[in-house]
Amino acid sequence: MTHENTLSTMTQEPFGETIKRYALLLGALTLSFFLLSLTFSTEIPFLQEQYLLLHLSSELISSFIFAAIVVVICLKPVEYTFKPANIIIFGLTTVAIIDYVHALSYAGMPLLITKPTTEKAIFFWFVGRTFELLTLAALLFNVSLPWRQRHALFAAISLSVLLVIMGNYFIDWFPILYVSGKGVSPFKSYYESLLGLFSLGLTIAFFVKAVKTKDKSNIHLSISTYCMAICSFLIISYSSASQLNVLVAHFYKIISAIVLFRSIFIVELLSPYDEIVKEKGQTAKALKETKELKEALDQHAIVAVTDAKGVILSVNEKFCNISQYSREELIGNTHRIINSGVHSADFFKDMWGRIKSGHPWEGEICNRAKDGSLYWMSTTIVPLLDENNRPIKYIAIRADITSRKLAEEEVTRLALYDELTNLPNRQYLKQTLDDVQREDTLTSGYGALLTLDIDDFSTVNDSLGHVTGDLLLIKVASRIESNIHNQHFIARIGGDQFAMLLLDIGITQDKALYRAEKLAKTLQSEMLKPFSIAEHELVISSSIGLCIFDSKTSNTDAILKQSDIALHQTKQIGKNTIGFFESELQDKVDRRNLLIQQLSTALENNELQVVFQPILDKHQTLCGYEALTRWHSRLLGFVSPAEFIPIAESTGLIREMGDWIIQQCCQQIHSWKGNASKESLTIAINISAIQFEEDTFVEKLQAALARNQVSAINIKLEITESVMVRQSENVVEKMQQLSELGFQLSLDDFGTGYSSLNYLTSFPIDIIKIDKSFIDKLLLNDEGRSVVVSIINLAHGLNKAVVAEGVETQEQFEALHALNCNFYQGYYFGKPEPLEPCDGKC
Repeated sequence: MTHENTLSTMTQEPFGETIKRYALLLGALTLSFFLLSLTFSTEIPFLQEQYLLLHLSSELISSFIFAAIVVVICLKPVEYTFKPANIIIFGLTTVAIIDYVHALSYAGMPLLITKPTTEKAIFFWFVGRTFELLTLAALLFNVSLPWRQRHALFAAISLSVLLVIMGNYFIDWFPILYVSGKGVSPFKSYYESLLGLFSLGLTIAFFVKAVKTKDKSNIHLSISTYCMAICSFLIISYSSASQLNVLVAHFYKIISAIVLFRSIFIVELLSPYDEIVKEKGQTAKALKETKELKEALDQHAIVAVTDAKGVILSVNEKFCNISQYSREELIGNTHRIINSGVHSADFFKDMWGRIKSGHPWEGEICNRAKDGSLYWMSTTIVPLLDENNRPIKYIAIRADITSRKLAEEEVTRLALYDELTNLPNRQYLKQTLDDVQREDTLTSGYGALLTLDIDDFSTVNDSLGHVTGDLLLIKVASRIESNIHNQHFIARIGGDQFAMLLLDIGITQDKALYRAEKLAKTLQSEMLKPFSIAEHELVISSSIGLCIFDSKTSNTDAILKQSDIALHQTKQIGKNTIGFFESELQDKVDRRNLLIQQLSTALENNELQVVFQPILDKHQTLCGYEALTRWHSRLLGFVSPAEFIPIAESTGLIREMGDWIIQQCCQQIHSWKGNASKESLTIAINISAIQFEEDTFVEKLQAALARNQVSAINIKLEITESVMVRQSENVVEKMQQLSELGFQLSLDDFGTGYSSLNYLTSFPIDIIKIDKSFIDKLLLNDEGRSVVVSIINLAHGLNKAVVAEGVETQEQFEALHALNCNFYQGYYFGKPEPLEPCDGKC
């Protein structure tokens, strides 16, 4: 009989026959136990003389068997290893080492670390038997360790070394196990009984499990634990190690180990064999099916087979023909070799995500042939799955649809693109506007539509001919494209008219208007540059109509109509102009342009003034001021800071203005020197994000302090949350510098911008200022009060002071005082007013 047939016979024995043999074996073992028990106390001279040799031999046999079990498991391929393998490796490696040490620790053996004694040998016996039973219990409940095999071996060896050290040097920590001349101690008998009962419990449990699962290996484990139970019961009590029962007990231990070895050896040997046979059958079947499928597909489709990583394993002739690559060039490569660059990374990410999950994918893919030409494929990718439903290969089946795609693209081009300039046409513009309205893609609030018309274009056509006119239109289109960001949309919507659809250009109408007007001016400047056409140098101008819209208040027809009206009005005004659909928008633009013009000379004309609003503590004692800027224009009169500060920031004028304000504040602080009542006062200065981002900002501050001979402790720098959302690393570094120089840092208008707890914990903020909008609601309702309470508690919890802005009534002050607010500012205490320099006398 062959080895294969032998293994098959062993696994095919009826379970009922196994149970019968189990019962007979247990009966024989029990009978032998009772028969031998009659002579257990007999002293045998031969045993006295040869006990050490017999004991060493029996223990070495057991240790060898346990080690062999571990070796069998470790030599088994990882993919076939059963779940509790690491438990067995860990437990039985420990048992094998401890049993070996137990054999060498008996009285009379050569010196091993410390002097061998019977008590030490019994200690290691208990350790070995305990770990053996715990290992079998873990096996009963399918417990596994999440380790690699080498980690389990290392853990077992490490634990064994620790136990050996304990048994040799710290045995006095444990109860007495053996008394020379008297025999084993009561504790030893008690613990041995427990081991025997535990073994009997495992015997029953493995048998029950075997009956339920019909697994014969559990029968073997039941027999093994039964032998261990008999072993323990045999040596519950003895006065001399040479008694017959001690030797018999070791005999039962060897039987237990052999049965355990047989159980695990058979399981470990047969399972890989069965898996290999199963895999061979599956592989043969899969190969046959794949071959048949391949032959059928090769005749009608473009086919490629890849591994799980996408590496090409095979291609058919049709694939080579259309890609223009040979088989040798394709096999071993991935499909990147034919990647056209047409599709985005997300396209392929979605495709791979689907096929890796085991689902087929269908779609159209554009590839690039070896000569650089593009071709389109209708593609189906089918994953081939293993028994765990994980892809092991992919089959890609394709059909050439290049002709169809080219036809579709031509139809689309004719319908949606201008034939002369290849720009989108008016229809495409309308579709795009519809998409914007339908999908609400204006994430930043506002967009704009600019309509550009070439002034006196008909003159070019009349004087130089339509060919020249067409060439001019092409050049104009190209120049517009070079000045418009890719995210925006350009179209030719009429003879000499172009449209520019600008998306996400401002979160407010004013910002959107400013950016749209800026781009319109850029385009007008570009149109004024000469166009070289043949032997002609043409200089033209353009008129632009502009309308602002958002996705909620406008529709496509309205936007197009507004832009046309704006252009028409502009053309009536004159050439090279920009017009706005609404007169109020036009007024805003005119007002803004005038403000920019006047603000640029305001410092020069001494029109700016710094005023100071007092800040008081909870006792209403003056502790400092906030510096605020006022502008009294000779032409415009008083201009609100809410109007001119944003303009100063957007134009960069805030830098010069900010430097001037810092200088004014330093001069004021210097004037307090020598005045005991004012030397400790501070001035809070608002710092713009643009000003703060200057590379030389810290150096400028230091220079102002030195120039005016004042200290940083008298200055608080107020920044808004917008500063901290930009380049956080640089901001933190700069704020740390300022803090180290002695400046206090305040977070202004807390809660109105990009508020984040991260700012309060990550940045060196000393003071939090509650915005006036929250103070206004403090006494209106519980919600308003809760917001203020939360901010104050949060600040105090982070050891930061709180300033309440905009306190205007006694009731507000009293409410804030009750909430333990630190500082107060508002019209209730004083309006912003100029301060006269003291020169130490005020």
